[in-house]
Amino acid sequence: MTIKSFINLIKEEAGTLALILAVLLAITAIITFSQPLRYEANNKLLIQQDISKFDPYNVFKVNEYYNNLIKEIVHSESFFKQVLDSGYNINADYFGDNRKEQIKTWNKTVDIISTDIGTIEIKIYHTDTKEAKQILLAITDILVNKNSQYQNLDNNIDIKIINQITTSNYPTKPNIILNFIYTIIIATLISLLYLYYKSEKEYHSIDKDDNSNYNNKMEKNNIDTEKKMKPKALTDNSETENHENNIKTENYYNRDFNDEKYTEEDYKDDNKEYEDNNSLNNNEKENDENNNEKQEKSIKEGEEINLEKEIEEEADINNLFNK
Repeated sequence: MTIKSFINLIKEEAGTLALILAVLLAITAIITFSQPLRYEANNKLLIQQDISKFDPYNVFKVNEYYNNLIKEIVHSESFFKQVLDSGYNINADYFGDNRKEQIKTWNKTVDIISTDIGTIEIKIYHTDTKEAKQILLAITDILVNKNSQYQNLDNNIDIKIINQITTSNYPTKPNIILNFIYTIIIATLISLLYLYYKSEKEYHSIDKDDNSNYNNKMEKNNIDTEKKMKPKALTDNSETENHENNIKTENYYNRDFNDEKYTEEDYKDDNKEYEDNNSLNNNEKENDENNNEKQEKSIKEGEEINLEKEIEEEADINNLFNK
């Protein structure tokens, strides 16, 4: 497909492509705005060790251990209750009434991102920026000032704040802009697949029509050729038979009537033979004429049948395009 034909196809299917985009955008909007819009508050902590007591490999392993440990601790039920009782006036009703709902909401609210070099980024998602900040303050206070109750090592591990708390001015979950960008990309891919399917369908339809027309023309040419060849063959046969009859007649008249052996009885026999030959020739001529009429009639019937088939095939093709 050329670029020009592709552009023309886009113009022809512009309504369908616009409908695909509109439907996907509507679905995205419904899913996005059916969720509560939550703001983000985040800060970053550093796990600090006494390097003199550990070799580099053990420092790396300790960082990995504490990263995994803090993730598990922060998402635990005991840590959640400790945050609520930390004195930062956190609204407990936001997390629900029953235990299962509270833990589920808490895990959606807190996100821990750690690195191998010993830094931890804490992100809080909440519908209220003030509440998000208060929850983050409570988590940071517990990890920095009360981390000893979670340590299985000696007191050579410290957690310090390296970034202050920042809050977003706009909702970050769900990510509205990113959701709609993904939707436009998906709509573009679906539109391209639809255009490809449409072009392939039209190409195969045209190719099928061309093959059908070619076959019809070839069949018609074969019928015309047979129609022209059959009368010619019959004419040649008739001319050959007439020529043989003429030779027989000439031979009859050229006989030597002066021959003494040629009697009156011979003359009568020859005359009778001549009449019989003429009668036989006439019968053969009539049979040839009858055969010609039958063949012409069968040819006409064949043409009518082929014409009916062509009409039926054109009707089937029109029905297919109408569908």
